[in-house]
Amino acid sequence: MSVEIDIVSYCGHRSDVYPLRIRLYGEWIDVKVKRQWIKESREDRQRKYYFLVEDLNSREYLLSFDYREGKWSLMS
Repeated sequence: MSVEIDIVSYCGHRSDVYPLRIRLYGEWIDVKVKRQWIKESREDRQRKYYFLVEDLNSREYLLSFDYREGKWSLMS
């Protein structure tokens, strides 16, 4: 299950995108990327980017980015 959330991200070159801040429960949270990876669907070759991020209080969040749709999600 995933939840759409607001993200402030860096977006340089086509595959160079990563989150800087997330908004949860109406509050903006600064995050840093601990790990990232890409999964590609075999059926339609659609890529999703995954990021394990950490806030200043060491809480971790798993985020995904669908490049084709331009949507960020919080994975649960």
